[in-house]
Amino acid sequence: MDYPLADNADYPVVSTNFRLTIQQATCDCGLITWDNPELLTLSTGLMTSPPDTITFVKATANEDSKSASPAIRACYRNGGQCPTSSTIAIVDDDTETLDSAFMTMTGNTLTVEPTVSSQIKSYNMRVTQTTAITDPFSWIGAVVTVTCTITSFNVPDLPTEETYLINSGILDITLTPPFTQYPPCDYALSETLLWEFDPSPAKAYP
Repeated sequence: MDYPLADNADYPVVSTNFRLTIQQATCDCGLITWDNPELLTLSTGLMTSPPDTITFVKATANEDSKSASPAIRACYRNGGQCPTSSTIAIVDDDTETLDSAFMTMTGNTLTVEPTVSSQIKSYNMRVTQTTAITDPFSWIGAVVTVTCTITSFNVPDLPTEETYLINSGILDITLTPPFTQYPPCDYALSETLLWEFDPSPAKAYP
């Protein structure tokens, strides 16, 4: 039977005693959340000297999450704390590795030193952070763009002197090395070669 809750002597009142035990929450550092840093960008060119670098930043423990529930507050009771030290690893998101031909890591700094046209593209660099209190987590930490601008053309060496006799047929002179782009962008160009010659009379042979 339900009794109405009212201060009225006409209604019976039943009292009972019970024990309420309040225990401290168990620390759970895994409840900490992490704030990823802002996306970094780097644009570099073929044969850039000195090579460009980019330094990655770790995700940081969210301060509000350290007090969001009894279990996490228990970790910080009486001067306690959760270990938030961590390490990061960097890879190209497409290949899941780092192309050692032109990318090297020193600490958290990536050095990008492209030298061939096949490296001209944009790379999404994935950061994976490992801590003692959570599973490894990752995010796209940077976009590295490799470009190429032709600054000059390498010209062939001066060919050796050739003697040509009139009406003796075609004389082919091969220029080596060929005209090449620098840096080696390997762009498909529409090129026109202009030649100059010495109009002075040629030597006459009897």
